[in-house]
Amino acid sequence: MKPSRRHGILNRTLFSTLAFLTVTVDVNSRTAVAQTQIVPRARQAVLTLRENRTYDFRGGVVRCQPGQQVGIAAESAGNLTLTNVVIEGCEVGIVSAGSGSKVFAADISNATVCMLVAGASSTISHNTASNCIYGIVVAGRENTITDNESNDNIADGILVTGDANVITGNQVLRNRGVGIHIVRMVAMTGENTFVPLLQDLATDNVLQGNNAADNSVDLEEFGDCSVGLPNTWADNQFRTRRPDCIR
Repeated sequence: MKPSRRHGILNRTLFSTLAFLTVTVDVNSRTAVAQTQIVPRARQAVLTLRENRTYDFRGGVVRCQPGQQVGIAAESAGNLTLTNVVIEGCEVGIVSAGSGSKVFAADISNATVCMLVAGASSTISHNTASNCIYGIVVAGRENTITDNESNDNIADGILVTGDANVITGNQVLRNRGVGIHIVRMVAMTGENTFVPLLQDLATDNVLQGNNAADNSVDLEEFGDCSVGLPNTWADNQFRTRRPDCIR
């Protein structure tokens, strides 16, 4: 017997933000100006990065102004590295929308989503996500999320909605939602009713060696222990979990 689907548990603000960003990133990628190293985007991102090189902000601060939703959008497909930046006051601090990118030593706070990992095969490490609604949201696949701190957020510390990601060595503390949360989000309509959030199975993620404590629930996956979870949990530190076969 497969797990049944559940409705309406995740925050509607998050779904609206992710839906907006998915469309924005897709449109912007098709209209990218390849020769421009950093492209200011007045109505979406403060900075858009597209070249395969290292962007070292040397501790500089990026703040969103009215009409700007994203602090930094990293859209390259290749060897882009983003490091040493502080981002404040955006709907989304960093969007990693390309593939093969590296984001490390970023300090993000006071956002709806501190960091959205929407691309593939990227490495997100040694970042701090705090005092946002959601800390780190992993919507892409085959990314590595390692040695980050995602603490003191209003909802979830790390929310994974994509497949085949590796989540390891992170500190996820004192979040008012779930510390590390694995779930699929799908928009649905039916019988003249819009159901904004439907939970289903995200699969093949590996969650190992994370420290999750003092969250509303430390570790949670939408799954059924009787048939086996579709994701791998191992050697995590926690106090509370759902379901009880999470390790």
